[in-house]
Amino acid sequence: MDEAETMFESENVACVFFGPADSEEIKTVEVLSKKFLKVHFYFSDSAELMEYYDIKDKGFILFKQFDEGRNDFEGKMTFKNLDAFIHQNMFPII
Repeated sequence: MDEAETMFESENVACVFFGPADSEEIKTVEVLSKKFLKVHFYFSDSAELMEYYDIKDKGFILFKQFDEGRNDFEGKMTFKNLDAFIHQNMFPII
């Protein structure tokens, strides 16, 4: 867990999908990851990490080294929704 936390939170901006590897959402996240070249994307299906980050079933978290440090996505994980969420949260508030 310490290694994962260090990895997720050491990037300037990192997105993590938590959930099953065979889910439709992971396919969406994979396609989306190709659009954001300066954002690192990770995947975890670890029950221990999901519990640690308070993920019930599936989740998407954007970690960042500024502002509040973490944004949790809420809503349906579609390409359009996740794309807007990342754009909205990947830059510091000025």
